[in-house]
Amino acid sequence: MSDYELWLPTLNPPFGGQARLRVALAQRARHPIRDYRWRLAAATACVSILTAFAVPLMSQGHEARRVAEAVEAVEAVFNAPLPSLRVENGAAIAVLETEQIRIYWVASKSPMPDVPARPK
Repeated sequence: MSDYELWLPTLNPPFGGQARLRVALAQRARHPIRDYRWRLAAATACVSILTAFAVPLMSQGHEARRVAEAVEAVEAVFNAPLPSLRVENGAAIAVLETEQIRIYWVASKSPMPDVPARPK
């Protein structure tokens, strides 16, 4: 004997029980509302799954557009003339600008000649 037969013994139905069950199932009418609920639940699950996979695929175009806008903004910052700041041999980017304060990040291409080298 296997473990399966020990745990789940074969049960014999009472006399005529199997025939009565088959007749009852055959006479039982299908309930249209019950079928409709299962179909509605299955359709909702399918739509949810399709939406979960379709939304990331559809948003890839938006991401590319955002990257292009960011690149254009950075290029505009580097190509824009700075009216009140003159930088020779380097570049400057406005970090903060208000009516009274302007803060720039300035970088030079070569080290300044007037600054002595630090001792090691």
